[in-house]
Amino acid sequence: MDLSNSHNPTWSDQNTDAVRRWGEVISGQRVVGASLAVLSGTQWLDEWQSLSMARNLGVATMSPVQKLQWHRDEAARSRADENWQAVVSHLDRVLEAEPQDIASRYAGGFATYSLKNYNAAMADLEQCRGDANFGAESRHYYAHCLISLHQYAESIDELTQLLEESPANAHFLYLRAICFEQVDNPAAAIRDIDRSYQIPPQASASSIRSAALRIRNLTIAATKQHAWDAGLQGANCLLRVLNSIAETERTNTDHFNLACGWSLSVGATAGGTSPEIASKTAVLSENAVRELRLSISDPTTDRQRIIADSDLDDLHEFPAYQQLIAELAAGQMPAVD
Repeated sequence: MDLSNSHNPTWSDQNTDAVRRWGEVISGQRVVGASLAVLSGTQWLDEWQSLSMARNLGVATMSPVQKLQWHRDEAARSRADENWQAVVSHLDRVLEAEPQDIASRYAGGFATYSLKNYNAAMADLEQCRGDANFGAESRHYYAHCLISLHQYAESIDELTQLLEESPANAHFLYLRAICFEQVDNPAAAIRDIDRSYQIPPQASASSIRSAALRIRNLTIAATKQHAWDAGLQGANCLLRVLNSIAETERTNTDHFNLACGWSLSVGATAGGTSPEIASKTAVLSENAVRELRLSISDPTTDRQRIIADSDLDDLHEFPAYQQLIAELAAGQMPAVD
């Protein structure tokens, strides 16, 4: 609340009721009996306007047109401060007078979404979906609401329509992948994530690592369903995504996850019908073991981690893996070619 245009109320120029009301406006709470109750947005604005008039700020004496513009201006200022409850309160007043104001309807819907009141947000966003200026963004956040409400099939439909209009939107693809993951369709999720990470700009290292965990889990799910092509696509996507982190910035965990990617490639290739499986899996396993060597910081601890990780099971039969395990068992830090 901005009181810069008002002199500070003092005990000498305020009666008891006015002092109490200033306290309610500042705290956002009202004394009810022996307890405190939070003021609703409407109650807060009523008090503020009444006190504004008393302090010669002029809000309560504005014309209806001026008052609506004041609410719009205050909503914009509150939005910049991410004070979403104030945004909703101000725009509710605007929409009471001008229910067809789509810009205010969208801004109110976004603010309500930001407050995690998803059903109410959807009601506002639904009214904006056909608008030329706000339609696409309204549908985008409508899909977010559906995801937050765990309505994944409906969100897939919404995002599919958006992607028909914007097929190169990486964010829509990634959101739809999350939904496919939730409805146990790892193959479709992998396809969307794979496409999303082929669209610039490149993501940050932290978001890449987060996505890599999701891709790894989806690849495992696909291979468990014997969806070998999807599993191989997922493994290749995992490798490409992790390899986009500069080599000088890769951590031991990054190298370990790269090893898992190569190992999952071994499993997906061996499970499929690709020709020359033996020669292909041998090369893949060597790449996996190289990354494992780069991931080692403590021979004993890392040996236990490697043996325990089921994503590396497909490497057990290969000599390079067996040699690495023997070196770690002897307490040696493995050499890297």
